[in-house]
Amino acid sequence: MVKTILTLLFLYFTSLACFAQNSDSSPEDLLDKTYGMEKLILLNQLSEKYLNENSRKAVRYGKQAVALAENLFPQNKPEQTDTLFYIKVDAYNRLGTAQFVKEHLYDSKVAFSTALEFGINASYNRGITHAENYLARLDSIGVKSNIFKQTFNELGIGEVINDGSQDLSLSIALKSAEVYERNGNYESAIKNYEKAIHLYMDSGEDEQIPDLYRRIADNYNKLGNISKSLEYYDLTIEEQKKSGDTVGLKSSREGIKEVEKQINDLVETREIPVRQIRTIEIDTTKKNAEVKERADFKRIAEESEANEDFETSLKYYKLYTELNNQLAEDEKMQELAILEKNYEIERNLQEIQLLIQDKEIQELDLQNKELQIEKQNKFRNNLFIGLSLLFALVLALLMLYRIKRREHKRLNKAHEELKSTQQKLITAEKRIKNLLSHQLSSAVAHELLSESTEEKIMEKLVCIMFLDIRDFTKFAESRSPEDIIKYQNDVFSFMIDAIYKHHGIINQFLGDGFMATFGAPVSKGNDSENAYRAAVEIIETVNEKSKTGEIPFTKIGIGLHSGKVVAGNVGTSLRKQYSITGNPVIIASRIEQLNKKFNSQLLASEDVLEHIQTPPTNLEMLGKVELKGRADPIQIIKFL
Repeated sequence: MVKTILTLLFLYFTSLACFAQNSDSSPEDLLDKTYGMEKLILLNQLSEKYLNENSRKAVRYGKQAVALAENLFPQNKPEQTDTLFYIKVDAYNRLGTAQFVKEHLYDSKVAFSTALEFGINASYNRGITHAENYLARLDSIGVKSNIFKQTFNELGIGEVINDGSQDLSLSIALKSAEVYERNGNYESAIKNYEKAIHLYMDSGEDEQIPDLYRRIADNYNKLGNISKSLEYYDLTIEEQKKSGDTVGLKSSREGIKEVEKQINDLVETREIPVRQIRTIEIDTTKKNAEVKERADFKRIAEESEANEDFETSLKYYKLYTELNNQLAEDEKMQELAILEKNYEIERNLQEIQLLIQDKEIQELDLQNKELQIEKQNKFRNNLFIGLSLLFALVLALLMLYRIKRREHKRLNKAHEELKSTQQKLITAEKRIKNLLSHQLSSAVAHELLSESTEEKIMEKLVCIMFLDIRDFTKFAESRSPEDIIKYQNDVFSFMIDAIYKHHGIINQFLGDGFMATFGAPVSKGNDSENAYRAAVEIIETVNEKSKTGEIPFTKIGIGLHSGKVVAGNVGTSLRKQYSITGNPVIIASRIEQLNKKFNSQLLASEDVLEHIQTPPTNLEMLGKVELKGRADPIQIIKFL
């Protein structure tokens, strides 16, 4: 909450600074000089400023603010903790207020209902309260009289408007109840369901009332209010018997059985008298099957709290928290140990390579010394033979000695040149590997330099990732080449780090995105899971850096697909490239393009999910989708 207030104050004072710097200009003149969030704040201020002076201008600026807010925040829910989303809620509230002043009551009600929905999704209490207050006033006012009231009554238009207003009130109540229930605010959900029941009764329609009673009973059950839950289940059954709804009647009876089972469990485990069953309120908790001991601590703590044994409850809550923290710490330490072990292995490999190089140099030195010793022995033998041959052979021996000395010098010189050449080759190899590691991953560089795999083409099971930066063309149109390159470097740097960190390689950059492969040329055994983890890390980093302003606001789309591809070095003796070919590459590209259709950031095929050892729970099955160029539809999963 403090972060939200500071953010809004910063934007507010920034806009005041713009007014101060342009004190000679009117606020309307500043609209053409401001953009993005500053312009949205300025439009909200202008709508509020003209609220009492000129309601027409207030409505006009309110509509402009809403249109701009929809462009800045196209989603209906904030992403994680996007506090600036509150400004979108304020824009709809200001438009509704301006339309209320101008007596456009129906349009005002639509604006406030939208503000209420967005406010609930963002947990924005001030925006929710403002919208609810005006909606209550609109419900009490109805269609306000004006100079055309008599004409409206004669034509029957007033009844149509009132009916439309009542339908809108009913829609607002039902939508608000569903949103509150989805967010876990069961008390507010119950209030809105009850309001919807009254509206149905006023209109004479009672077909939906049994279903609303059942929903209220379900919410009371979630709150642990057993007596109220039973009361509304009974009402549901009575209404369903009247309407002959056998399907709904069966569902309601199952709900009563579930509540009665909870009561029986309480009676058996806690020895609670049967006469008190209807007044018991309990809290239920879903057991965690993965860690039994932690689930037991939590269950005991909640049961003790329900029995008002707060000392035991506190004790087991503390044990549950300590165990939960310990499990998290153990997982973290295990990950750190794995990283440290990998680092140690890599460092040992480097040391082994250095030792091999030192050994080769030592062997060359030894061979040189052996050669020198051999030559010296030969020289001595020749000298001994020459001395033994009479003085006549001395000149011949002297000439032979000089020849040998010259040969020895040439040989030493050749040996030094060979040694220097070898050192240059080693340096050149290091530079080539270093250069390749900047352009490719170390795994691909090793594969390209390996003689044993120079002509080797293999079929491998891999996971393909396609990543695309949204609206990159629009971004690049208004930037200089230097700004575009800087933006690409800033964005791609941490994306490449995430790919390499999770054992993937970058096959190709596509200007506003790239293609990456997990499982070729080297597989870690869990390539689909590595691809998923890399994608999640990239999305989280992009969102965080966009919020903190380290990079311009950026949205991306990622598509994942697993399958068998053909991998290997492709090219001629002059130029080769490590290539990944196959139908899975095309499918992964098509899946990435579906992000625009489903308004998502991460989509994957069912094949990817099957290869993840611990599948995530925050996903949505979108069903089978037909892809261009593929005869059979493919199951698509959306990761939330």
